[in-house]
Amino acid sequence: MKNPRRTTVIRVAAVALLVVVGRMLPHGRDHQPATAAPASVSVSPPAEEPAKAGARILAAYPRLAGLGAEQAESQLRQLATSGDADRLVAGLRDDRARLARGYPGGPTSFWIGALATRSTAIDAARTRVEIWFARVVAPPRLPAYVEWRLGRLEVAFERDAWRLSSFEDLPGPRPASLPGEADGSGEILSAVDGFEQARP
Repeated sequence: MKNPRRTTVIRVAAVALLVVVGRMLPHGRDHQPATAAPASVSVSPPAEEPAKAGARILAAYPRLAGLGAEQAESQLRQLATSGDADRLVAGLRDDRARLARGYPGGPTSFWIGALATRSTAIDAARTRVEIWFARVVAPPRLPAYVEWRLGRLEVAFERDAWRLSSFEDLPGPRPASLPGEADGSGEILSAVDGFEQARP
């Protein structure tokens, strides 16, 4: 014959154990265990190529000239590596001051077209990107003109993206001009009014 006192002790212990385990388990629909992603789904997309990142950063520079100082510096910091951001922002301030002195009277419009790129890996996390590009400049009250430039950028992989570490803007190979005269700034601005800047 079973001992009723022993049976009661076992039942109480079993109930207490169930209560403790129950309190340890998550409750409600908000605490359902996460379902693992299928093996075929990529959790993070592959990084863009350094040359494409360099062209993207180069194309972003003209847009900085048309922004307020605070917004321009904030956007440049997003493009830059954390260790180089202060130096690049200081350079941007100098460029904006020089532009305001050289072309007073309103905003200057810029368009950039990348023509060719070359990239050279420095190491696994840094790449030198060279871009031959044409830059059309339309200052206030002055004729628009084109510059043929060579951009030399160093990009570093940081915060899951290629970011700007250094930038040089040098004279590039210059094609001969076509016969005839260029369109005036007013004609150019009128023709492209409403266009969005091209993305690389």
